[in-house]
Amino acid sequence: MSTEIEKESLEAHVELCSERYNTLHDKFDAVNQRLDKHEGMLIDIRNAVITNDQNRNKQVIKWGTGIIAVLATTLGTMTFIFLQS
Repeated sequence: MSTEIEKESLEAHVELCSERYNTLHDKFDAVNQRLDKHEGMLIDIRNAVITNDQNRNKQVIKWGTGIIAVLATTLGTMTFIFLQS
């Protein structure tokens, strides 16, 4: 129906095109807002992954240091006992 009106009147065609453009513009704005929201969520996820990775590295270093300390203490104790005999 709108195509018949557009064929008969340039003003109607321009008006309908304007409405179509505005609708399209509104849809693009909605998509852009959603993308901004998703981008923010992705940044939050990235930061959480980096924080977890850093915490995991600190934990591994602490455990490694603890294990090395226990092994060094055990070796020192065994050396002391061996030298006492």
